[in-house]
Amino acid sequence: MAGRSIQLMDLRNLLLHLRDNPSDRAVALDTGINRRTVGRYRRWATDEQLLTDPLPSLEHLQSRRSASLPAATPPQNVS
Repeated sequence: MAGRSIQLMDLRNLLLHLRDNPSDRAVALDTGINRRTVGRYRRWATDEQLLTDPLPSLEHLQSRRSASLPAATPPQNVS
């Protein structure tokens, strides 16, 4: 499951959890998302000012995520 992005509705739910909880660990326990992934999305949401401003529509949120959040690179295994 590594390297997969969060679904759009899950991202919106994660942003709501991030607004309510200052702890990445508590958000990870509530949502079932890895703590490091929660931290990565918290940094992204802080940079995009999504934790203080009203949440945008789902379409706008999707476009902001695809434009500003880097895609995960595939593992570099040499066989």
